[in-house]
Amino acid sequence: MTSLGSDLQYRESTDGGWAGSLGAALGALAAAGTLQAAILPRTTILLLLFVTAFAWSAAVLALTLAARLRLIPCDVSRPFALRNAITTFTIVLGYAVGQVNVVTCREVNVCRNLTENITSMAEIRATSGDVSAALWSSDDHRACPIPIYITLGCCLSMLTVAVFLRLPILVKGVLLAVMTAGYVAVILTYHKDLFDCYDLMTEPSPVGSAYLACAWTVALGLAVLLHARQTEWTARLDFLWQAQARDEKRDMDALQASNRRILFNLLPAHVATHFLDNQFRTNMVINTFFY
Repeated sequence: MTSLGSDLQYRESTDGGWAGSLGAALGALAAAGTLQAAILPRTTILLLLFVTAFAWSAAVLALTLAARLRLIPCDVSRPFALRNAITTFTIVLGYAVGQVNVVTCREVNVCRNLTENITSMAEIRATSGDVSAALWSSDDHRACPIPIYITLGCCLSMLTVAVFLRLPILVKGVLLAVMTAGYVAVILTYHKDLFDCYDLMTEPSPVGSAYLACAWTVALGLAVLLHARQTEWTARLDFLWQAQARDEKRDMDALQASNRRILFNLLPAHVATHFLDNQFRTNMVINTFFY
């Protein structure tokens, strides 16, 4: 924005797409919960966090829609600080659903025994099929045989940041930095053994899957941040153009009113009225000709 006043007006403007952003966040939360329940551990903390996050997002969305339909006088999306606080808390809840539950992933004993007893790559390749069968037949609900889905959960969390288009870029940057650092720390500090075990079941690449997952996480965080910067720049520019158009229309209306008063002061009322009517018809003909 070009001035502090314009920036304040932009912040105080209503976010018309906030209800849609909340709906998209609810969809991302449902997808993340389904992923966690289907592939990753199914724990009590996952259930509690998911119910809390879903109930919170649904309640805020219901309040917003009720305010838009004039059913309640208070619109929680109108105050700038309150809207950003609610948005941030919604994103943090969605992030916690995946991040906290992922920490509970447990390494299966068969992988630990394999890495302790077998050292040659030929032996590892010969037993990889047995390892896969043992992992998938494990009764432990906290087992994570395919930890690569941890990265997919991270993607869903970051997409929640992207759907809130009017959230300031500084807040988005802080949230994305925390999410990226959290997932990278979990992958490299707590669960690197899970990724190493996954590498034993598949054809190992020159770079371990743990480092590839971290690279994908960082790349996605940067992509969402760049998207947020472009979106905010476009929104601010569009608001500035609309404000400029409103100011020009206001000045034009004031000038026309002033000219009308001058004309009625110089000419008799019926002559001035006849002149203005002819001018209006002429303008209508010109507009019809061009359009």
